[in-house]
Amino acid sequence: MQPESAGGARLQVLLPQQIHIGSGAFAKLSGGAEQRLRLIRCVPGACEARLDLPGPALEAWKAARTAQLTYRPAPNAPPIRFDVSLMGLTKALAQARGEEAQE
Repeated sequence: MQPESAGGARLQVLLPQQIHIGSGAFAKLSGGAEQRLRLIRCVPGACEARLDLPGPALEAWKAARTAQLTYRPAPNAPPIRFDVSLMGLTKALAQARGEEAQE
């Protein structure tokens, strides 16, 4: 994640190159709705995707323990889902902003 002005952040994800672009990629917090990631570019070995999180959405990400990322390797393939730990996210963002994290 990269901190942005106005209290938000940009989630940047590297996914395998074998992603079906038309099916998209998604991020989801437990109990929340899937959010479509914006696919930026693919290079040999990986595809870069982003999601801008305004302040209120970022607070939900800070409070969560995990996020689930989903993509399809082909249009007729089942989706691939995996969990990503969000432990330490608040502290990492505070350090990136040059602040001290509040516990």
